[in-house]
Amino acid sequence: MIKLPKVFSHHDKALHFIFYFNAAFVLNFIWAKSSFLKHIVVFIVLSLFGIFIETAQELSNNLVTKRIHGNFDIEDIFFNVLGLIFFSGLWVVNKLWKLLLND
Repeated sequence: MIKLPKVFSHHDKALHFIFYFNAAFVLNFIWAKSSFLKHIVVFIVLSLFGIFIETAQELSNNLVTKRIHGNFDIEDIFFNVLGLIFFSGLWVVNKLWKLLLND
């Protein structure tokens, strides 16, 4: 497993936030468009993916004698979901703005 360069090690939480914010943006742009239900699906799938990745890190460290990657970190999951929440807030504001302008 590739580790982040040392220069990024103090910005781990910000990188989690940025990655999930951008992942939500891309998936909503490509697939969800203006569907609220699809937006919720993207939110749930990315949240579950973040939990799975953190759990898989811990599981791999317990199954393999050599430490492959970091440990389970609940703060990483928190910042993943925080990035999704911030994107969702902007997405909702954008959709409401478009509704107001069209009426």
